[in-house]
Amino acid sequence: MKKLVFVVSPYSTTITSLKVEETEKKKSSRAAPLSFPLGVLNLSSTVKKTLNDYNDDNVELIDFNYLHDGPFHEKVVEDAFKNTIGEKNNGKDYVFAITLMFSCSWEPFNLVINFIRNNYPDSTIIVGGVHATFAYKYILANTPANYVIRGEGEISFPELIKNLDNKENIQKIEGVYDNKKALNAPPKVSPILAYKDVPAPDYKILKGKDQYFDYKSHVSVNVEGENKKIKWAQIVTSRGCPFDCPYCVATRFSGKSVRYKPGPQMASEMRYLYEKHNVTGFVPEDDFFIGPKQRLEELLEVFKSTNIPDMKITLRNGVNVNTLNDAKIDILEAMGCNSVTLAIESGSAHTQKNIIKKNVDLEKAPKILEAFREKNIEVKTFIMVGLPKETDEMREETIKYAASLNMDWSNVYLFYPIIGTTFYEEMHAAGEITNGPETWENLSPFSRDFDHMGKSGLNWQDILMDADIRINYAGNGNIRKGNYKRAYTYFNIIRKHSSENIFTRICALLCTDKLNMTDESKIITKEIDKLVKNDKVYNYYLKFENALFKNSIFNKYKLSNNTPAFQINSIDTHQKRELVRDI
Repeated sequence: MKKLVFVVSPYSTTITSLKVEETEKKKSSRAAPLSFPLGVLNLSSTVKKTLNDYNDDNVELIDFNYLHDGPFHEKVVEDAFKNTIGEKNNGKDYVFAITLMFSCSWEPFNLVINFIRNNYPDSTIIVGGVHATFAYKYILANTPANYVIRGEGEISFPELIKNLDNKENIQKIEGVYDNKKALNAPPKVSPILAYKDVPAPDYKILKGKDQYFDYKSHVSVNVEGENKKIKWAQIVTSRGCPFDCPYCVATRFSGKSVRYKPGPQMASEMRYLYEKHNVTGFVPEDDFFIGPKQRLEELLEVFKSTNIPDMKITLRNGVNVNTLNDAKIDILEAMGCNSVTLAIESGSAHTQKNIIKKNVDLEKAPKILEAFREKNIEVKTFIMVGLPKETDEMREETIKYAASLNMDWSNVYLFYPIIGTTFYEEMHAAGEITNGPETWENLSPFSRDFDHMGKSGLNWQDILMDADIRINYAGNGNIRKGNYKRAYTYFNIIRKHSSENIFTRICALLCTDKLNMTDESKIITKEIDKLVKNDKVYNYYLKFENALFKNSIFNKYKLSNNTPAFQINSIDTHQKRELVRDI
């Protein structure tokens, strides 16, 4: 019987050398709130339930999203394995199950998997996850992985563990591939276990890692006031998605048929999290949470049955506007929903119909936003720029549309092709991207290091920043509506998070001036005065100044006028215009 160690590759990180880490103070590279490795928790509980030899004593978790919050290098990996496994050994008695969810994890994944093979040469290495499912042939041919599991693994993973000493049986397990099978067998995914038969997530494997329960969205009401005291947990109430958006892989990974977790099981999991970890805030990670009204009503009764006091629900995973109406919004309010993110993606009717084929009702969306705002529920949106075949005119439509919405904040992203999606396949077929690390290592929602539609990667980063400033700063819904106190909340969150974001300070200053917060205005003015003396920051400001001043309300705060409050002392700051990528 072998020991099982789940290893989660960092979702997004910066690879650096140990020398750089020791000589330079580095900011956190964690790009998103820390989340449970929910897939691993389900697999761990399934293994323990299915295979009698496995229990809390011989199943471990190494989650690099938890263990590091900064530059990533071999010392981080070495320390993690040393702390979990102890003394080095040949690894003969170990199975390492590595999660590879996203393309942008490719570089750190390579560091991790090669470390394991070099330090535990006789171990068995199994890789799974979304990226692994669609890149299985490359992984098996070019990394030291022994096996890749395609798709959901609750059936195939325990079968593989059970048959590790029987290579002939392994060849028969559907969805499990070694290099030989990958070359000769059709690409099938693992069979799906009925959701009612998937045991509760194995929260015990988290072993006191309390940070998991301190979920905080980067720009959200969840980090302010009483909400900052809440303990949060990600949950999943269903799997599958009926839509097939060409930029999303959810349907191809989990299927179009939506499978619901039974209510009693859902209530039991939530109650456990409350009793053991004091969790009162829940973040459903379903790809399709807003189902039929009857389903939402059932969920409401399930949530009520837990008797968890002051429960809060945050929907961060992109809700489809077309699935919402007043009755469903009432149900969400009754659930304790305090924040919702709407997946609008594009404000161009042509893009909606002919490119992303999501067909969001762009006339309905503002009304849905208003309905949430009237209930004092935070409203955010997802907006993408740089979609395939999106013209400059279509992108301009999207920016103007998003900037007109009465929302609290927009997550403005640069489209990037996710392996397994229609867009990825089309771009690869057209020769725009390669199906390998050259592409995977250069993908993120904030940058791309390859040319696309006649523009360089640096051009696209400028386009993204221009869109972000026009939507969230110049077009800020709370400022346009005169809700300066609420607007200040968001800009102040970013101000605390980003020491060099000069635009958020200008917006925060406007709010404090409008609110007659004299002392705070003086503090922010000093911060801005200091930042404009920083060549890098000031050049960055000059590059995007015009985007902010599309809203005339900011005219009195224009820094390039050298007004007395913002005197620039160095002539050089006016001359340097190099791109700044890290603010």
